[in-house]
Amino acid sequence: MFRGMWRSSWTATAAGRSNAARAAALEAGDTDVGPELRGMANSLEPIFQVGKGGINDQLIRQVDETLEKRELIKLTALETSPQSSREAADMLGAATGADVVQVIGSRFILYRESREHKQIKLK
Repeated sequence: MFRGMWRSSWTATAAGRSNAARAAALEAGDTDVGPELRGMANSLEPIFQVGKGGINDQLIRQVDETLEKRELIKLTALETSPQSSREAADMLGAATGADVVQVIGSRFILYRESREHKQIKLK
């Protein structure tokens, strides 16, 4: 049941985005690119941690720069973080213009198409 709820929320989120790759996927009839991105993120290690300082301007800037270079990143929210992993994912996604691909436990995955360093080709 959880997967079905996630997919429908992903579709609703994807439909509201202006991301060029997502828009192209939607036009082609592929509204569920989540599994593809989740599969790509399986081998990734978390490269940022949201700690007791929470989300600040420095973290947002670093995540924004990394998304421009890598497009898909995995992060971790520590137990000492004032935000849950879902809250941290939503806040960072909104601050950087990224899509929240998945949140599991303390880890979450963000995706944003790069303007200059495109590496991920979505179907």
